[in-house]
Amino acid sequence: LSDWTEDIPNDPELYVAWFSYYYNTALVEQAIVSKRPSQSPNDTNMEMTDSTGAVTGYIVTRRIFLPTQSAKAIEAINKGLENSPQRLDMRLYKIIMLGNCARWSDYADEIILLLKEMDGKRYTWQMSGGKEYAGAEEYVKEAVEEWQNNLFRMDSDGSNMRRIAESVLARDQKKISALNFLAISYLKDKEYSKAVQWLKKADKYSPNNAMILQNLALSYKLLGDRKNYALYDAKAKSLQNQQ
Repeated sequence: LSDWTEDIPNDPELYVAWFSYYYNTALVEQAIVSKRPSQSPNDTNMEMTDSTGAVTGYIVTRRIFLPTQSAKAIEAINKGLENSPQRLDMRLYKIIMLGNCARWSDYADEIILLLKEMDGKRYTWQMSGGKEYAGAEEYVKEAVEEWQNNLFRMDSDGSNMRRIAESVLARDQKKISALNFLAISYLKDKEYSKAVQWLKKADKYSPNNAMILQNLALSYKLLGDRKNYALYDAKAKSLQNQQ
């Protein structure tokens, strides 16, 4: 890699290679014994059983990213993007690495920036090897929901999820998944009335949506509103029984 850097310092694939090198050196796997399975998407769980076949615990393998090497991986991608901002694969690598490092504010910033760049249509998006990718916008729209789910599972508060949802809604105010994520961000922060507000808007745009009705039921339950909890819980269960 050092010779490559000296010979062709502006080659986009060079920075992808440096990123891969630092990514692999940053990743450390650690196995522990636990009574409960890990809920982290970065971990794997292997059941331990006794002679009767009953589960007695779990061997949890955790993927840990060392901070110094992780920072170097992100730095490599940033240098690559300075010369090749049209490389969607580099942007995706950066988002993934920020998530691996639990840098959730930076993670959200990078997603919002990518959505903004998509709006501007400044670039002909490319993937590995400089190959043009005509499906970039559709890919990112789908990926945003996965990224939001990561925040739901891993981030301790709702502010970063909320910022992304607001960015999506600025482009499409009737986007049901974004309205739902916005509401969930308020549930995470225990602002249940605000969650109801956005879920009611989603229900208006997409009536008989089981997901929205379930979250409305949950929100009313957390508010202590038994009447509305029972109403929306019954609606959600009725829809589920019909499917």
